[in-house]
Amino acid sequence: MRYDPVYKNARKHNVSIDSFDDYLKYADQLIQKAIGRKAVAVKNALPYIRNLEFADVSYERAKALFDKSATVELSTEEKKAIQDYMVHWTIEKASEYGVPIQIHTGYLAGNGNTLSNSQPLDLNPLFLKYPKVKFVLFHGSYPWTGEYCALGKMFPNVYLDLVWLPQISRSAAIRTFDEMLDMVPYNKFFWGGDCVFIEESTGALEYGKEVIAEVLASRVGRGLMTEDLARDVARGIFRENAITVFRLENRLARPHETHAGPEGRSERSAPLNREGPQSDAGSKPSRDGARRDQDATVSSAIVAED
Repeated sequence: MRYDPVYKNARKHNVSIDSFDDYLKYADQLIQKAIGRKAVAVKNALPYIRNLEFADVSYERAKALFDKSATVELSTEEKKAIQDYMVHWTIEKASEYGVPIQIHTGYLAGNGNTLSNSQPLDLNPLFLKYPKVKFVLFHGSYPWTGEYCALGKMFPNVYLDLVWLPQISRSAAIRTFDEMLDMVPYNKFFWGGDCVFIEESTGALEYGKEVIAEVLASRVGRGLMTEDLARDVARGIFRENAITVFRLENRLARPHETHAGPEGRSERSAPLNREGPQSDAGSKPSRDGARRDQDATVSSAIVAED
């Protein structure tokens, strides 16, 4: 307990942590510092060491366990309890500072781990308890892709990120994205490479583009969506949705530049309706899978591919 990253950082900066309140105060300062350095979300990667079931633990219980950890090793159950408290505390802080929570779900990197730790349905209680917090589920929750899509459909505050899935399994990524379009508003989708180096990111982007293009082209070919709508979906997943959800408007130039249209004509790309289709359990997907309010319209602007 006393060797976690918060303590490590505190020791590095000669900060003394003598109580649970000191610990929470310093953890809060670290979150504020990260946001000040332009962090746009808080990530939970706990499935690599435990499951995603986070019980409600009282402050008093967590404080008692914290104090106990100064002199004895906590049991596995006790460690889980204080972790559970900190997860809820962190979600509340994310809500306070207006940043989403990203959560690793599904496939775990490396060899030999407990895959059942990363089942997305274990998060259902959190989505119910914190309806105003935006949760982003990673990796298509593979192999639980159906549950992943269902959670995105059921909860307006649950967003779906295909990050890494095209590299794990191209066929699974294609199936999952197609199912997402059937069930979930397309302004709730993201893509990511889950990479460290630029070379990896470039390759991951090619994988992602292939998956998205194949699914959208198939839907256009079957008459399930127009080419203009397909372009809007692609722009959303690769750019626009992240700008909106992670509040990047002031950090990136909005793309209203002039593009080369058909036969060399210059056209300006119109912004998408960022209100977009809203998710609720009782609404029905339209034929192309993107639900809309009756008065919502889909941008028909032509967005030229790079």
